[in-house]
Amino acid sequence: MLKQVHPSKRRNTLIANAFFRMGFIEAWGRGFLLIREELAKEGFPQHEIIEFASGLQVTLYNYPKSKEKSKEKILIIISENPQITTSELSDKTGLSISGIEKIIRNLKKEGLLQRVGAAKGGHWEVAK
Repeated sequence: MLKQVHPSKRRNTLIANAFFRMGFIEAWGRGFLLIREELAKEGFPQHEIIEFASGLQVTLYNYPKSKEKSKEKILIIISENPQITTSELSDKTGLSISGIEKIIRNLKKEGLLQRVGAAKGGHWEVAK
């Protein structure tokens, strides 16, 4: 029933009311529908809902990040700061350092990125 319009049944009214007063709940019975809508809008896999006698289990699936979006993001960040390190790129993108290094290798092979100078003290140049 949670995948369609359904009546809302609060299992713990104290917690539900506290979340409502804090602004975390906008309307009763819309949370799962909003999650489904947002996942679909972004092209992500839908979550799985299993109902047990005393509660719910919701599984959100991990999805691979778009390689093209990651490449574009890295190129934009590097163009804004040509001295940026792989560690800083990792912090800004949320990708692992090894993931950053792999993308940089591919960008170099594609001729979209070039390292000028030494590893320390050098800088990146993005192809125009």
